[in-house]
Formats: sequence, structure tokens, C-alpha cells
Amino acid sequence: MTEQGDRPWVAYVGPFPYPEGAAASRRVLGVAESLSLAGFDVVVASGAGDSLQNAGHLVRQGEGIAWCHLPERVAEHWPRPLRRFRYAFMGGKTVEWLASQPTLPAAVILYSGYTPYLQRLLPWCRRNRVRLLFDAVEWYEPEHASVT
Repeated sequence: MTEQGDRPWVAYVGPFPYPEGAAASRRVLGVAESLSLAGFDVVVASGAGDSLQNAGHLVRQGEGIAWCHLPERVAEHWPRPLRRFRYAFMGGKTVEWLASQPTLPAAVILYSGYTPYLQRLLPWCRRNRVRLLFDAVEWYEPEHASVT
């Protein structure tokens, strides 16, 4: 993400609204600020975007933090059966965006699970040897936490 490439970067992804709109936005910003202070650039890729217009266009949000919208939640106003069908494909635009970056991120953080995202991110991260972190906002039993 940086012009000089002097800092590693982290992608923070998921279908949450960003930069404003919910508690998720505040949580993600707080974690992004912490990561920036720790020496990482952070790009928050909000999958709540519903348009191809400006998709993936980075907006700077302070030192070491930028964000973009990706058109993952395009079916919000579709009839329920079609919306559920489209939900199964969420995460695909995010993987395309990650693959298009000139340098690989040091890690990808997935906010709050979203199984369709995991189904796309896990193979991409394994293939590219990028760490995938899960930002769990709910309590889980230890036996439910293993994803190998």
C-alpha cells in the first residue's frame, strides 16, 4: 500500500459498512489504528459496497490507514431467495481485489466470520502463504475454533 514499500500491509476485510455506519466500523478503525502504530499499513476493504463505481479505489484515512469499497453486498434489495443465493458467493470480489494488488499483504483479517468469505479466502491465503486472521466478535467454544 505504501509508495516506498517500507511497511508491510494488512487487509481488513468483510461485508461491514465502513468508514461509518455501525459498531463494526468503530471496532475495525480501532484495530487498524493499533496495527498502524505497530508498523503496518492497513487497507480496510469494506464489502458493503453495492456498486462497481469506484470499487477498490483507495481513500486515505490518516497515517497508514486507507479504505475502499468492494461490491460484495449487491443483493440487499433483491427478493429473499435470490439474496440468499447471492450471499453464497460473497468474498469473491475481495479475493479478486487481493490478487490484483502489486504486493501481497502480510495478513488478511476477516471481520466476524462470514462463511462464504472464508470459503474463498482460505484457499487464496494458503496458496499465497498469507496469514488469515479471524476477528471474532462473538464467543465461540474452543472446539468450534479450529479451521485447518
